[in-house]
Amino acid sequence: MRLDEGVNALEVRGINTGQVEGKSAKRAGLKKGDIIVGKEKKPLRLTYQQFNIHVKLNYEAGEKLPLTLLRNGKRIQFDWPLTDGD
Repeated sequence: MRLDEGVNALEVRGINTGQVEGKSAKRAGLKKGDIIVGKEKKPLRLTYQQFNIHVKLNYEAGEKLPLTLLRNGKRIQFDWPLTDGD
């Protein structure tokens, strides 16, 4: 799927299940090929590193991070339940 020019997105290219955050992502239902295009129902405007820092600074284990994903060409809302390793 092509995204419009200037749209920021993070593609899930693989899930490292050898790390805690990879295990929680897989358990939560993120899949290889998912494209994260938004959080909290707003367009994503962060790099991968900024996104990780944002999550660590603004969310705690047990909270859910609301994401907007593109999966197989369809836009879906997804709540990622965060764990201690995220």
